[in-house]
Amino acid sequence: MRGRIREDVVDDRTLLERVRAELGRATRHVRALDVDVQDGAVKLSGPVLALEREAILAAAAGVRGVCEVLDALEVHETADGVPPLQGGSEDLAGAPENTEGLPS
Repeated sequence: MRGRIREDVVDDRTLLERVRAELGRATRHVRALDVDVQDGAVKLSGPVLALEREAILAAAAGVRGVCEVLDALEVHETADGVPPLQGGSEDLAGAPENTEGLPS
């Protein structure tokens, strides 16, 4: 059969980088997430807001080379009492907001 789709086999380190980049578009708290990759299977853990959970899982699953997503996320309805989810000081690309000129 011509035009057969081939699996995209990617080493785990490259896949980890791809997944982390994509997660930066899905959550404001990407640094709160732990991402482990083994043989194309991605395990996500750490605290997340309930309203972001599905977008996070979909983002990871949509990365080229991911064959499975394991959900070990700690889901919270609000950020209250969850320090890694406090503030939202990151934009959706994962970069810190510009705080130049603000008191520390």
